[in-house]
Amino acid sequence: GLMCRSISADAVDAGSADARHGKHFSLAATWMAQAATTSAAGVPAADAPSLQRCLLVDFAPALANSLKARLTTVNVAETVDTVDLRHGSADSCRGSYDLILYSGLDPCGIIQTDGSHGSGPEAEYSAVRRCLGFLGDACSRASRIMMVTSGASSQDPCDLPEAETRRTSKALVAILRSARVEYPSVRMSAIDITGVSAEEGSIWTAVMAELQQTSVEAEVSYRADGRRLVRRYQEVSEEDTPMKLALTDRGSDSESAALRPISISNTGAYIITGGLGALGLLTAKVLVRHGARRLVLLSRSGRVSNEGQDLERELQWLQEQPGVTVELMRCDVSDESSLDRVLSEVRITGPIEGVVHSAGVLRDALMRGGGAESGSTDVWNSKARSARLLHESTASDDLKLFVTYSSIAAAYGNLGQAAYGAANAYLDALMEERALAGKCGVCVQWPAISGVGMAAATLAASGGGDSGIMAEGTASPADVDQFISDLLSGAAGSRR
Repeated sequence: GLMCRSISADAVDAGSADARHGKHFSLAATWMAQAATTSAAGVPAADAPSLQRCLLVDFAPALANSLKARLTTVNVAETVDTVDLRHGSADSCRGSYDLILYSGLDPCGIIQTDGSHGSGPEAEYSAVRRCLGFLGDACSRASRIMMVTSGASSQDPCDLPEAETRRTSKALVAILRSARVEYPSVRMSAIDITGVSAEEGSIWTAVMAELQQTSVEAEVSYRADGRRLVRRYQEVSEEDTPMKLALTDRGSDSESAALRPISISNTGAYIITGGLGALGLLTAKVLVRHGARRLVLLSRSGRVSNEGQDLERELQWLQEQPGVTVELMRCDVSDESSLDRVLSEVRITGPIEGVVHSAGVLRDALMRGGGAESGSTDVWNSKARSARLLHESTASDDLKLFVTYSSIAAAYGNLGQAAYGAANAYLDALMEERALAGKCGVCVQWPAISGVGMAAATLAASGGGDSGIMAEGTASPADVDQFISDLLSGAAGSRR
């Protein structure tokens, strides 16, 4: 959810402090049915506006050729170029384009030409990095960009493609959200084809329908029953506080089950990645208050992060609690052997009953010039790759709690955070996958937190102190504490 504040025009003009104290209200993302509208009712696809140059990116060869033939046959585009970034570069496709169609249908290359399947963490990140690099260049020379995915907006298990495809597709859509912020003059759309075979006909119908719209939809979903859904933000009731709306937007048509209270064991181990960071330590304190007696705090450095935020005192409080064991273990969670070693050591003295993945790295950079791509490895590994390894490495453990900490940058996009948004959107998709499989899995899309955490440290390092937006704070440490407590007690809202 997103917290907003309404203020009067007079307060804005005056620049007064009153501008900070308007009425609060909250928005939540949802999918709503909306019929397609065109500039003239019943206009056939053949009469769509003519384009000079069109580029098809990462479509399978047969599909690319079919779409190219359709575009040129009905005179939608005079010239259609194709490129598959998985097997080459875009150097041959220079100049400006009226339309770029980017395929997120098989971003990991899972569907091979011989019918076999191959995937893995490297393929997922490779797809994200390709997209960051390509869009960082292409957005400056494109009038319109459409990204086509399959199943990225659905929660129906019957509609879902391969797990890696869906997770990665959601990450690519998150990149587009941040790209839209950085390039506001470029018309960008994410088109998801759900419950329908993502073949030439369904793709062609969806693309042509969107080309004929009188206004560009940022995100649209075409369903098997013929409905066209658009992503919208709705104001929610006052009792649904901004922190209660921090749970991941599932984008589902169906009612979400309410979160159930989580019983915290006094014998099992609770592993917290990024355990010596602000969110990790805040979470550890709440777990102790709810009955946890064995905490395993993982960090790469082995020391409290973000000096100057008084986090050492939080760690000291934990270590002084009677009957509580706090184990500090160095571990690079994105390294499979390092993670397996630590988990094996933890299991020697008792079962693992909970995982909280709060680790993360910020490498904010604009997409243009390749900045977002070049800094994306650390961001992706700390969030997405680590989450996947935790998910797979604890498959045999009887977990009662699995929580990942994401960011609202995944849901809304943010300037300079395309890579960060993509990595966090992957977490959202992974937790949705666990929940659909009947396993525990919750993803929290945190806003910036005032005074502590990575965002506050980045702002302070840049000389900005903790002022402006951060001074008001989208969330305070006290808000975070209360929300995690509500999450454990089942009172954090109804969206999982």
